[in-house]
Amino acid sequence: MIKLRQSFQATGTALAISSLLSFPANAGSNGQQLAITTTATARQITVTGKNQRGQTVTWRQIASGNGPALHNITVRTNNWWWQGNVTISISRSNGPNLQCSTNVPKIQIGSDWRSLNCGAFTLPR
Repeated sequence: MIKLRQSFQATGTALAISSLLSFPANAGSNGQQLAITTTATARQITVTGKNQRGQTVTWRQIASGNGPALHNITVRTNNWWWQGNVTISISRSNGPNLQCSTNVPKIQIGSDWRSLNCGAFTLPR
């Protein structure tokens, strides 16, 4: 009985250790999703760059462009992952179009989102 109990304890310990070693990869370990903050007058946001597989892809989001002046919106590329140089183009309902770029790290600790400002209004301090 004692030998059987020790065997179960050893098996349970081994299973616990192996489950710790086989945890899933952290989000943000092969690119990042983007959270782009821009002006509420944005009509379309376009992101072009490499995805997690190294393929060049383009993502588009239509926005109303009717937001109040001096207000911001944040658009997220949910389930679209980016890495390396990425270009963001923003078509606006009034004023010139905007273009921004960023270098998205392949690995980011703490979050799987890369936040950036592309034409958002900031309040003076």
